[in-house]
Amino acid sequence: MEHGSLQLRLWTFFDEYAGFFEETASLEQEKLEALLSNTLSRIEHAIARQQAIGKRLENLERTRIALQKASGMENLTFNEILLAAPAEERERLKRLFDRTQYAISNIRYINEKSNAFAKTQLQRIHAEKGEVQSCGYSREQKGLGLRSAAILETKV
Repeated sequence: MEHGSLQLRLWTFFDEYAGFFEETASLEQEKLEALLSNTLSRIEHAIARQQAIGKRLENLERTRIALQKASGMENLTFNEILLAAPAEERERLKRLFDRTQYAISNIRYINEKSNAFAKTQLQRIHAEKGEVQSCGYSREQKGLGLRSAAILETKV
């Protein structure tokens, strides 16, 4: 396949990639709302969707890596790809990369809020059961002494 055609496939893929992260940001917001609702069925549904998103991200990353390699842009960052792109494509790619970065920033922000809420809820539950955890700093232990559920600590 021609090099230009491969690049076009890569640019088209980056549009799908940005869309995926925008969709994921929306689902992260729904996950936070599910946590805030304290409704078990909504929380379970959000966790199941989170797991599906993880699988989809793995597949997208494999595709991205393969397309970048086939296009001669293996191991390049978005900024390096932008510099290597034909001048007429740079503005389009910059918008795609900006969309992706903005969505990822939103995902991280919302995920931090979800984690903080989940930790607070766990502390409350432990306190109600009389299992008060250390909530301050000591010589032996720094931090809250609680770990949130791994599913809520998924990194994007």
